[in-house]
Amino acid sequence: MTALPAELTELIQAGPLAHLTTINPDGSPQVSALMNPYAVLNAHATVEPSDEAWDLLNRLTKVYVSPDTEFPVPKGPGYIIRYEVDRIGGVGPWA
Repeated sequence: MTALPAELTELIQAGPLAHLTTINPDGSPQVSALMNPYAVLNAHATVEPSDEAWDLLNRLTKVYVSPDTEFPVPKGPGYIIRYEVDRIGGVGPWA
């Protein structure tokens, strides 16, 4: 698969994450990210050194924290994980 379906790309870019926190029998917390609709992607990952890692993290900070927030670590090299999607499931038109 070379590209994600447009509806799934829109869902990912919208950042509609919610979290459910419960307590396990031993008293430890269990935190789960919830998405409705949601996607399950089976993929292979590769880790690549990159000078663009900070830029990616800064863009994600603006989605998940607030549009005015900057990623709080000095700009520098890092790593980016790239995924090759094998199969898509979940609840939505991509399933």
